[in-house]
Amino acid sequence: MDILTILCIIGFIHCALYFFNTVFKSCCHYPYLSLLKKSGLEVNFMMIKCFTTFLNRPLQKWGIWRPRFLQWWFSLGTFVSLLLLPIAIIILARSLVLELMRRPSSDAPPSVVLEPVIPGYNLPFSDIGYYAITLLVCTFVHEIGHAVAAVREDVHIYGTGFFLLFMFPAACVHLDSSQLNSLAPTRRLRILCAGVWHNVVLALYAVLFLSALPWALQPFFTTGEGVYVMRISPDSAVLGPTGLRRQDVINKLNDCSVTNSVTWRKCLLEALRNQTPGYCISAEFVRENDESIPEHPVVGGGVECCSKESNLLGRLCFQLVDDSGGPVELPEHSCLSARELIESGSGFCAAQSLTSCASHLHCLRPTVGNLTKLVTIHRTKGEVVLFLGNPAEIYQTVRVTDFVPKWNIYDPLIPQILESLLKYMYMISSGLAIVNVLPAFLFDGQHITAALCDILLSNYVKDPTMRLAVSLCATVLGTILLLFSVATPFIFQYVY
Repeated sequence: MDILTILCIIGFIHCALYFFNTVFKSCCHYPYLSLLKKSGLEVNFMMIKCFTTFLNRPLQKWGIWRPRFLQWWFSLGTFVSLLLLPIAIIILARSLVLELMRRPSSDAPPSVVLEPVIPGYNLPFSDIGYYAITLLVCTFVHEIGHAVAAVREDVHIYGTGFFLLFMFPAACVHLDSSQLNSLAPTRRLRILCAGVWHNVVLALYAVLFLSALPWALQPFFTTGEGVYVMRISPDSAVLGPTGLRRQDVINKLNDCSVTNSVTWRKCLLEALRNQTPGYCISAEFVRENDESIPEHPVVGGGVECCSKESNLLGRLCFQLVDDSGGPVELPEHSCLSARELIESGSGFCAAQSLTSCASHLHCLRPTVGNLTKLVTIHRTKGEVVLFLGNPAEIYQTVRVTDFVPKWNIYDPLIPQILESLLKYMYMISSGLAIVNVLPAFLFDGQHITAALCDILLSNYVKDPTMRLAVSLCATVLGTILLLFSVATPFIFQYVY
C-alpha cells in the first residue's frame, strides 16, 4: 500500500467521523451530547480530541512539591527560553536565506537549518511510528511543564487533553486564561516558558542517552567496526548466490571504509556521485582472460566490447585508463570477468582520492553508463559482493544498523529501535523548543513576546494597549518569517 492510499484512507475516516458527528448532533441531540461530555470526546474536521481531568490531582501534587526548587527550576527555564529566543530568530532567518541561495546553486555547502519534518516528504514513511510516539511524548512533556508551572503560580487547571490532528498525535492542557493574564509579567513568563524549557531538557536527555547507548550495550553489541545488515528487500539487486545476506557485516564499499551508518551513507553517496573507479591489473591477466568482440558499439553511454553470452557469465568491458604499467601494449577495451579482475587486482586507481597503480600494473575502468556503477561491497565473512546498477538502489533496499551482535542470539532490532526513538526525541523536542519560542501566532512565543513587552516597555510606554500593539507587530513579523521559511522549500520544489 503506497503513501497516497494511506493518506486517503486516513482522510476518509476523518471525514466519515465528522459527518456522523454532525448527523448525531442534529438527530440525537441530547443523548449524543451527553455521551460526548461524559467521555470527554470532541470531533472536529480532521481532528479528534479527548479531554480528561485524570491528571489534575497528580499535577496539583507536583506543583506544590519542593516550592523553592520549582521556583528556581522555572526561573532557570525562563532565562534559557529568553536566551533561545534570539537564537531561534537567527536560525529561522538563516534557514530562509540559505534556502533562497541553495536552489539556484546546488553546490551550496550543507548547514544547520530549520526544516519542517513531514512523513513521505523528507521523512521515511516507514518511520511514522517513531515520529508519532516521539511527537506525543514531546508535546506531553511540553504541556506538563505549563501545567506544573501554572499550579506553582496558583493558576487553575481545568484538565489535560490529547488530540489527533489528521494522523499526528499531541497533548494539550487547559488553563484559566483570565487568571494567567492577571499575573505579573515575570510570573506569567515562568508559565509560558515552562514548555520550551522542558523540551530543551528532554532534548538534552535524549542526546545524553544516545551517546551512552553504545557503551551501555557494549557487552552484547559492537559498534564502529561496520554495519550489520538487518533486512534486504525481496526485489533487491544485491541478492543472489554470491550477493548480500541478512546478518552480513559490511566494512568497506569500493575503497571507502564503512564503520557506521553515517559512513555507510557517505560511501554510497560517493559511489553515486563519482565516476566508477578503475582497478590496477597486470598485463598478463588481461592477455590471458580477454574475450572482447571485434566491434565495440556504444550502448547506454558506455562502450560494449563483450558479447551477450559473456555478459551473462559476469564479464564486463574494461577500458585502459593509462599505460603507466610499462611498454607492454594493451588494447583500449578488454572483455574481462569482473569478479576475477577485482579478486586478482591490486587496489583502485583513476578516481578521486584513490592512489595510482604501481609501475608494473595498468589501470582499467569498467565502461558503464552514466548512472550505472560497478560497486564492490566488502564484508567480514564471505567473498566480495559485486553490484552493477544505481547505488541509490542499495540504500533503498538494504537496511543496516550500527549495532553488530557479538552472538547471534542477540537481535539488533531492540537497540535500533532505541536509537531511532532517541534520535527522533532529540530532533522533535529541540524543534518544538525553537518553534514555540518564536514570536508567531498559535505558539507560546506570541504570549512570551507580549509579556516581554510589558516588562521592557513598562517604563517608557504607559498605555498597555500600545504595548500590546507593539507585541502584535512583532508577532505578525515573526509569523510571516515562519510561514515563508516553511513554504519556501515546497514552492521551490515545483519551480526548479
